[in-house]
Formats: sequence, structure tokens, C-alpha cells
Amino acid sequence: MTIDDIRYRNLLLLLQEAGNNQAEVARRCDTSPSYINQILRRLKTPKGTTRSVGTRLARRLEQGFSKPTGWMDEDHHGKGSQVSDHAPLSYGTRSLQLTADEIELIHLAREFRLTEDFLRISRKHRARFSKSTR
Repeated sequence: MTIDDIRYRNLLLLLQEAGNNQAEVARRCDTSPSYINQILRRLKTPKGTTRSVGTRLARRLEQGFSKPTGWMDEDHHGKGSQVSDHAPLSYGTRSLQLTADEIELIHLAREFRLTEDFLRISRKHRARFSKSTR
């Protein structure tokens, strides 16, 4: 996982902390809501690179959310983070193709405030579970 991936995932956590309000995230780090939106949507720059959380923005986000310096550079998703309603599910940079059962499982996990690991576990054991329920 790259630093851009880690910072993106941490931005999703901050977005959740701000009530899924991109304008609030932007206000706290003194940038425009449209720039935060471009990062979240992973839009391309004119040079063809993906917009991401750079070092300056990372430090401003940390300050705006009262996080210690360097917080944005550490992966916090494996530490009991909650599944966000707006967080895209992915493994690194690969998006997942979700089945209807997985989507239902995601909604249940969000309702009961489970961590993201449930999807990885369910995919790992899918064959065993589907055989036992037939």
C-alpha cells in the first residue's frame, strides 16, 4: 500500500468523523470543498496523475482534526475503524465487484457498526458457507 492509499483511507476516516460532510473537512483544513471532492473521487490532474492528499494537506488535516503530526501517514483502518456509508470498498487500488449478498452484508455491518474486516473474512470463507446453507 502506498502513502497515497494510506492517506486516502485516512481521509475517509476524517470524512466520517466530520459527519460525512466534505465542506466540514475542507473548512477544518482551510481548503476548498471542491478540492476535497476531487481527491475523494480520485480525479486525474491535467498531467494524468490522480489527485491525492499531499504532505501539506495531510498536515493541515491533522491539525484541523486535532490529530498528532504524522497521523495521516499511518494506516488506521485495521484499528477497529467503522465501515463508512460513503467509503468505497477496495483492496489497495482495485475496486471490488460485489454480489447482492455482499451488499446486503455491508448494510447489516453498517447497521451493527462492524469493522471492514467482515467482507474480507466472508470472501475468504464464502465457499464453505454457501455449501453449508444449501
